[in-house]
Amino acid sequence: MLPYFTEQSANPSSAHSPGRRANDAIENAREQVAALIGATTDEIIFTSGATESINLAIRGFVERQCHKTKRRRIVITPLEHKAVLETCGRMERQGFEILNLPVDAAGRVLIDAAAEAIDENTLLASIQASNNEIGTLQPIAELVDICHRNGAVFHCDAAQSLGKVEVSVAEWGVDLMSFSSHKMYGPKGVGALFVRGGARISVLAPMFDGGGQEHGLRPGTLNTPAIVGFGQASRISVAELRQENQRIGELRNRLEGNIVSISSSIRVNVSVEERLPNTSSILFSGIDADALLANASKIAFSLGSACSSSAISPSHVLKAIGMSDSEAYSTVRFSLGRFTSEADVDFASAEIASAVEKLDRRETVSDSH
Repeated sequence: MLPYFTEQSANPSSAHSPGRRANDAIENAREQVAALIGATTDEIIFTSGATESINLAIRGFVERQCHKTKRRRIVITPLEHKAVLETCGRMERQGFEILNLPVDAAGRVLIDAAAEAIDENTLLASIQASNNEIGTLQPIAELVDICHRNGAVFHCDAAQSLGKVEVSVAEWGVDLMSFSSHKMYGPKGVGALFVRGGARISVLAPMFDGGGQEHGLRPGTLNTPAIVGFGQASRISVAELRQENQRIGELRNRLEGNIVSISSSIRVNVSVEERLPNTSSILFSGIDADALLANASKIAFSLGSACSSSAISPSHVLKAIGMSDSEAYSTVRFSLGRFTSEADVDFASAEIASAVEKLDRRETVSDSH
């Protein structure tokens, strides 16, 4: 990325030689991102991240298509990222029906319910490939098939899946897919939207006006250094994905085993096989999650999604899979990654054990008084 901040800092839309070199770097990155998901380069539109991609996919599609059809139903799940939920909330205020599909205790969509809900009145379904809090993988190919049999279009938020599990737009059959660079070790502030058939087919309306960049769908000067970084992260992921997934999955299992052994009141919320290798949602019954974070400050873990960390209400994801408010407030999420080692896992486990013991001791003292 560094040369594109300094000596190669020309506008990639410029026709002069430095601009063409910057544009060549962007097109190389586009090839690298496309190769990661099995797309063609003209199907990749660069954005500022998955939130923008999701807005462009949902709002852009609805705005472009709503005058051509009487379909008014948009199908989602209650587990979706806030970018999907809030965007669909906007569509609901504009007169569209938003239908939430039921999920099981692991957060997987009930296929029979999906087949009943997605019908000839459905314009669009937007369902995440994997959940950012509990890691559950959805049966995307099956859901896409239901959509296409009923003439509906399928958008997939794959921000959490990219670089963690294999993503194939061909095998899944999705029409639109959103993702972010920083979820797979690329820079923040850049992402992409996959548009099946290429952006030139104009199934989407742009969210704002300006120049003709990215086929007019995402006008504005392209962020060359960030896009180059996204491309390199994609290249590395293609080479290392399978090996890293196995290693990280084994570390996650070790972490979960260590933590669950601390107390019988601790459990893994979702432990199905079809989940992300790096994500673990763990319930510490009777312990406030905020207190656990404060007493294990040498490690980094979270109450749920970073996008919702300022929210006071319990996690909408945990509530959707049937957890009570008290259980949701006692749940934390651990995320492992490429640079996590076995020593890190054992250190984190020991820190959690120490924090739990400290909090249990305080509760005992409080009860005695």
